[in-house]
Amino acid sequence: MTHGRGRSRRGWFRRLPIVACFAILGWLLGRGGEPEPEPVALAGVVLLALALGVIGRSIYGWAMVIFHPAIRRDHGAAAIRRAVDTGFLMLIPFTVLAAFAELRLGWSAVQAFASAGLMISGAMAGAELAKLGKQSWFAALLPCVGAAVFAAAWMLMVPMLRNALPLP
Repeated sequence: MTHGRGRSRRGWFRRLPIVACFAILGWLLGRGGEPEPEPVALAGVVLLALALGVIGRSIYGWAMVIFHPAIRRDHGAAAIRRAVDTGFLMLIPFTVLAAFAELRLGWSAVQAFASAGLMISGAMAGAELAKLGKQSWFAALLPCVGAAVFAAAWMLMVPMLRNALPLP
């Protein structure tokens, strides 16, 4: 069963946990501090983090499609997108750990868990691409570099966005 431009609905359902992770991480980052932020401002942080995560993951995925022409030629762009999605599913345990640390233990370590999760997601995407490609070292290295750039952008942009909103 196809949906839209020939993409399966399964692909969208596979991405939902990834989108949920970005939303949860944004919520955790937005709620930090005393007193509790206004619900509208908190929703703004969640939406901005969600947008940054989804757009960043999309750019990351398309970069992998562009920079792996041999894999794209042999397996198609859909296989590369599946590999990236599989890698980004590794964000789930880091989001759970971030929520547990923030909500139960009272630690302020959301950014650390988010950054580590993004880096591991890139490494996992690289491993999945290495299975498909002939140049396994390049297929594995490039996603790690891309994930480092994505994690750095996340670490810089989310606090700037949070500070731009009227939070206490």
